[in-house]
Amino acid sequence: MIRNWYYFKIAIVLLFVAILLAIPYPDALNNISDVVLLNVPIVTLEAFQLKSILAIIFLIGCFYCIRRSLKKHFLLMYITAILSFVFIPSFFVCVYQYTWATGIQAISFDAYRSECTYDKLDEDTLQGVCQLTLRNLSKEDVTFQVEFNDAIYKEEMIFMNNNAPYEVTLHGQQKKVVKIRSVLDMTQMENHIYDGKIANLSIKISAGHQQRRI
Repeated sequence: MIRNWYYFKIAIVLLFVAILLAIPYPDALNNISDVVLLNVPIVTLEAFQLKSILAIIFLIGCFYCIRRSLKKHFLLMYITAILSFVFIPSFFVCVYQYTWATGIQAISFDAYRSECTYDKLDEDTLQGVCQLTLRNLSKEDVTFQVEFNDAIYKEEMIFMNNNAPYEVTLHGQQKKVVKIRSVLDMTQMENHIYDGKIANLSIKISAGHQQRRI
């Protein structure tokens, strides 16, 4: 099956490097990416992600070496490499956060189960309520500050950051839906925000000199 062990070993090394480069940590930007390929963000907010591009290049190099190293079944190895590249990085993050991570490094954010709802209290007053699904995967209590990433949904997030940062405390292994409210006089806004709901959020968390975008 293996006709060239040299190329096969190189393929394994290239795949390992590609997986390391694809790990979505400490920042996780997939949900605010304009272009995502094999679960890695290629273009985020009109900026190319060099680490992700390098990961794809190493993966392509892995494919080349697999083709050179095997007599047959190389398609099966392609599929195995792709599945490893897509799923193992997130698995590494999960294992690290459960075992060694401390402080905000152990905080996970479920962007797809988080949302902001906007309602007009009257003609000149707007209320925003955001529900953020956060989890502390460590065994120690963690206190940190939360701000909204205003690179997307710019007007809405600037509005929610009016009273930021918001302090949050999560106990060890605690999962919590954090509710954040903000009320603003619409007469002070250049661009009005109307009733509605947005999901797929991005936030910034910080504690001391540490900061993550998740």
